[in-house]
Amino acid sequence: MEILTLEDRCTPAASVQFSAASESVNNSAGSFSIPVTVTTTPTTFTTGTYNSAVAVDSAGNAYVADDEIEGTVDKVTPDGTISTFASGFNGPVALAFDPADNLFVLNAGSGTVSEVTPAGSVSTFAAGFTNPVALAFDPTGNLYVVSGKSVYRASPGGVIAAAYSFGAPVGGIAFDAAGNLYAILVYEGTGPHSLSTGGVIAEVADGTTSVFALSTNTGGDLVLDGAGNLYTSGPGYLTEVSPDGTSRSLSIGVTNPNAVAVSHGVLYVAAATTLNEVSTAPLTVPDCTLNGSAADSPV
Repeated sequence: MEILTLEDRCTPAASVQFSAASESVNNSAGSFSIPVTVTTTPTTFTTGTYNSAVAVDSAGNAYVADDEIEGTVDKVTPDGTISTFASGFNGPVALAFDPADNLFVLNAGSGTVSEVTPAGSVSTFAAGFTNPVALAFDPTGNLYVVSGKSVYRASPGGVIAAAYSFGAPVGGIAFDAAGNLYAILVYEGTGPHSLSTGGVIAEVADGTTSVFALSTNTGGDLVLDGAGNLYTSGPGYLTEVSPDGTSRSLSIGVTNPNAVAVSHGVLYVAAATTLNEVSTAPLTVPDCTLNGSAADSPV
């Protein structure tokens, strides 16, 4: 039996995971090569509310909504300071910012969209939705709201028009820089792309709907980062979908994420009473070496 002795010098400090089970050790040279995975953990803030939605303003402040008891939206600054930003909402289930940093709150309980100015002044932007579940802005600043199997465009003054219709219930939505819509469709075993569980992420480009990726997550948020990666969250799920449609589950130590947002390379994950922040960029550790030696076990 051989014992491997490792010495690591990493700046900045990092956590490394390795397995020598499948490695070939060169005894004569006294050296070996072990694949290294650098891991990171999220920064976690305890909000004290049941977080149902999250959004980020242009200054990097995160906002979380509580739809279970308080009907409030709390502000979390980059240094972790938490304060109540606005209140009086009726089941807030989704948040989104416009280019002017006005916050839009989707109230599932009343079927309305509230607009909150940066100063915290609240007004009704649109009403008349039935069981709405999500909202998002397109690149030109138009607001869209999900209700049932349709996505509606909501204009100032309360004008609502059906913009997209699908043959299945819609979950989260997101727009890319070209104005293409991505939507989670829940097929529940029926429809043209039926699955026993789960659904698909559909892409609508130039008026044509196609399947962009399969999805085990049938609800929750759907957000898009600057590199074209989609992130979706739901009970027990946090998934990244690359621009080519490849999906992978993300494990960042957060149990049952309820909502997700992304801004400037940071992924914000709301789960129960916590807000978790983790970088989406590949982690590189400069000046990091692993040196090892092999020796016979005394046993």
